[in-house]
Amino acid sequence: MEELFVPVDGNLNATLSIGTYAFPFQLFHDDLNHYANRCVNWHRQRTIEISVLLEGTASVQTLNQKISVQKEEAFIIFPGSLHMIRRSQPGKVRYFTLIFDPVLLYGYRGSFFYEKYYRAYVKQERSLYHLPHNQDWEPEVFQNLWWIYEHEHGDEFEISQRLHSLWHVLCRECFVSDHQKNPGKVREEERLSRMILWLHEHYQEKFSLSDFARAFHISRGECCRFFSKNHQLLTAGISAKCTPAESD
Repeated sequence: MEELFVPVDGNLNATLSIGTYAFPFQLFHDDLNHYANRCVNWHRQRTIEISVLLEGTASVQTLNQKISVQKEEAFIIFPGSLHMIRRSQPGKVRYFTLIFDPVLLYGYRGSFFYEKYYRAYVKQERSLYHLPHNQDWEPEVFQNLWWIYEHEHGDEFEISQRLHSLWHVLCRECFVSDHQKNPGKVREEERLSRMILWLHEHYQEKFSLSDFARAFHISRGECCRFFSKNHQLLTAGISAKCTPAESD
């Protein structure tokens, strides 16, 4: 079987088509063993992703968060968040993912629902949420997730209602009002994003630390410090060939 890889463009945006223009929703069934390096490569999407683990344990990572997800737990990834998913231990890791355009939630930009129940949350610092199944409000969310899983080709109106219902609970109980990002953190995340893209494009090539530093107009020392600080993020999900050589 050919190993899977999420297709991305030059900015690491996933290029997969989701559902149809009339109803931009799709349910995906995945097994990390089918992906290259047993992980879903770094990518971002313009849609909302809600995944539920069916088997195994997965590690989900963004530029500033990392969580471990167990069987029958769920995680949510907001649009625009660069992320990757990999096995936490040997064995199967199966899960299903609801991927949908948030327009199904708010109708149109500027609407009451867009401002109060969408924009207020997705414009914050946090973009990854873990649902570990230990909160008294979570059964309602999971009931809707399992219903959609069992009726993925069912009535679009019912699916839409289920999405609204679970999102309403999440807004009320799960999503938090994070503080505004500070400029330094924003710049660091932007640099991380550019470095991950560079490694994605050059991982099959042999390059030195100087080459890597030169690509970002920084000194070898600064590059070494930054790479050491963010080594796990920069190398996660990428072949060992990506790791810069220690010397020229």
